[in-house]
Amino acid sequence: MLPYRSNEDRILGVMITFVDITARKNVEETLRLSEERLRRMTSVDVVGVLIFDSNGTLIDSNKAFEQMSGYSREDIASKTLTWPTMTAPEYVAFGEQQLASFQATGRIGPYEKEYIKKTAAALGCCLRGPASATEPSLNIAST
Repeated sequence: MLPYRSNEDRILGVMITFVDITARKNVEETLRLSEERLRRMTSVDVVGVLIFDSNGTLIDSNKAFEQMSGYSREDIASKTLTWPTMTAPEYVAFGEQQLASFQATGRIGPYEKEYIKKTAAALGCCLRGPASATEPSLNIAST
């Protein structure tokens, strides 16, 4: 709000500027609903969900994967877990082929492989998933 002044510097009124924020509010609501939908999908307790960045670093997962693999939230937050280091050696080359396919198509799998649990035991799984719609470099895989 600004005063409207005369040539003699007397206040004759005020100027009020309005900005329509409807579009921004709509985008915020769409984002909120999308985030809620993702939270509901990843909270399924029988399917492990992993999210990798474009470098192959595990950046997030759901509780089901943590329970299956033995990795903790702290392990994942450390950003030291990568798909190659978590993958049984005999599956790394095929995983690289799947990554190339992912980069070309935006989808991975389905394919079977073994991850290495925190205890060093094998965790057999079937991986499949799309790239993130909002961040195409992110790979969302489910086990």
